[in-house]
Amino acid sequence: MIALSSSSPPSPSSIINVAGSRDASTVSFNPETFKYTIKFDEKTTETTITDKAVIIDQWIQDINVQCSPYLSVIFGLDFERNSSKTSVAGKKPATLHLCIDDKCLILQLKHIDNFPLSLKNFLKNPNFFFVGFGVVDDINSIGKDYGLDWGVHADIKVIVMENGPFGFRLGFEECS
Repeated sequence: MIALSSSSPPSPSSIINVAGSRDASTVSFNPETFKYTIKFDEKTTETTITDKAVIIDQWIQDINVQCSPYLSVIFGLDFERNSSKTSVAGKKPATLHLCIDDKCLILQLKHIDNFPLSLKNFLKNPNFFFVGFGVVDDINSIGKDYGLDWGVHADIKVIVMENGPFGFRLGFEECS
């Protein structure tokens, strides 16, 4: 795991080397675009972390340029709630994570300046399929707490619990 100890992001020229990998692995940050570039084992992932509508708009525009408007596209989906020793029940999701190929967007929901129309349209795009594990409650919460509605989505946990691998039904404990 890579941990950044500073409360502010590293400068664009700073690079953090990650020990223990076969190849040179690094994490760098560009403060102008809010993008982290993570290089690990000859693969590069670009992760944008933001609470700014203009940055969200740019990420969505970049993804829309890459995606054909006529093809279905699958996105990885996850949410995180603030950690606490108390129950997470009733707490709003703090971050929304969207990933496709080597691009990820992490939205800091509790601090976002406003939810741009581009994000609302993006989440409801009928050609985009959002898939996560254990996200059904968070999807409902996002709608209620933040006014974001979803188009096509699936919770893999529900599918596995109903069908299981190779047709075997699994209980909650086996899926967690």
